[in-house]
Amino acid sequence: MAQIVLGVAAPHSPLLAVRPDQWELPDGEAAVGGGTTSSTFPPPSRHHGRFLLRGEVLDHAGLAAARAGEGWEERCTPDARQDAYDRCLAAQERQAEALLGADLDAMVIIGDDHLEWFGHGVTPSFMIYNGERVTNFALTPAQREHGVGVHNNPIRHAGQLVNRPPEDTDYPLHPELAEHLVRSVVADHIDIAECRNQPVGPDGAVLNLPYAFTFVQRRILSDRLLPMVPVMVNAYFPPIQPTARRCFEFGQALGRAIRSWDRPDRIAVVAAGGMSHVVIDEELDRLVLDSLAHRKHGDLTALPEPWLQGGNSELKEWITTAGVLADSALEFRELDYTQVVRSEAGTGQGMGYGIWS
Repeated sequence: MAQIVLGVAAPHSPLLAVRPDQWELPDGEAAVGGGTTSSTFPPPSRHHGRFLLRGEVLDHAGLAAARAGEGWEERCTPDARQDAYDRCLAAQERQAEALLGADLDAMVIIGDDHLEWFGHGVTPSFMIYNGERVTNFALTPAQREHGVGVHNNPIRHAGQLVNRPPEDTDYPLHPELAEHLVRSVVADHIDIAECRNQPVGPDGAVLNLPYAFTFVQRRILSDRLLPMVPVMVNAYFPPIQPTARRCFEFGQALGRAIRSWDRPDRIAVVAAGGMSHVVIDEELDRLVLDSLAHRKHGDLTALPEPWLQGGNSELKEWITTAGVLADSALEFRELDYTQVVRSEAGTGQGMGYGIWS
């Protein structure tokens, strides 16, 4: 039978694609609509942008007033930003060492989609990719210069530059395991979608693998590619965003499916997303990290939906992974928690890293 030997959780922030001294540069405004905030990082401008804090929409001035006295100014200094950046890269390297040293047959990567595949004819709550082939496409010269759907957003563009390879690259998959997971999860009364081919966009071009998954292979593993099964959680797009409880239940079914695989494969489960952003919510991040460390799964499943909107919704990848590992003997260990802070109002991202071993 298959064995889950490792778990990993890491953010995939495009902010790590630029130097810390660029974190305060404006990069486009967030749009508020449909009950949620876009995943675009809003600028730290004092005059523009709308920000979502536990269900309340604020402008930058209102957000700064609400968070006065919390010490965000101290975390905006050049030295503080450089320290946060260095700590993130060091934590990623420790995770890479764990993944590469685990003698794995496959990674089950639990990530989200940022309108890369979703929104092109189908938007499920959960989806497993069980195709025979998946490609991370290189950017064309025009795309390298102007970006792909980034709406003049240089930080998103920088993320594309580092998450795309210099030439088209087929990533290794484990289609037999993926097929087993699809069948087993459905038999376990969890409704999911499957995808057997990379979708085609409106212009007829094959769409690239979402960057939640390319981040793991390119940024954490530095292109030391490992076979994977991509599992997508609909973090962003109502009305069928799964709740925290449903994510945990899906994770439990996924864990049972992995362990029932009738081959002696060694599997790692990777949560690729999080933590709180566009507005940093340290209390929420710490609640999640402490709940994982002490197996307080009820605290995770009870998280209110308004707390898990906007960028915070990527914590649902962590909650799903906690469900996968709930019945295992693996224990969660926090590697580091720091913050990429973009303004004195606490905009940016909470950067937490952990390993189940």
